[in-house]
Amino acid sequence: MKNRRVRSGALALLLSTALPVTFALPAWAVDFETIRNNMSHMTSIAWSDYTRSLEGQRVNWIGWVSDVKEQWFGGYKLLIDMDPPGSASVQDVYIEDLPKSVAAQFNKNQKVSFSGKIKSVMSLLGSCAVTLEDVTISSLR
Repeated sequence: MKNRRVRSGALALLLSTALPVTFALPAWAVDFETIRNNMSHMTSIAWSDYTRSLEGQRVNWIGWVSDVKEQWFGGYKLLIDMDPPGSASVQDVYIEDLPKSVAAQFNKNQKVSFSGKIKSVMSLLGSCAVTLEDVTISSLR
């Protein structure tokens, strides 16, 4: 009986060490180019479902300041173009409700790194418009 317990323990030890151990790794968030590409290739109904699935996802992107504007009901919004200055493009990302002290720190065509949570994604006059919330922004050289 004692010998049997040892074998059972040895078998349990063998099984526990022989099985692969997996750890949860952080998922990479969707990149902007994927969203823009999907906008161009999806039907309206597929795009609608897809954009809803993006809401709440965290992103970490790099872009260029297109402009900083005052909002109608207070606060400021930062408009970011995901294409480098000189490209024939428009702003793609909107970061809203910034205090003036933060918004005033940015210059046109300034390269920035930012992370935040997707609030909404929509097709606006053929362009992809992503609004983020809970954002951190930093200047890049």
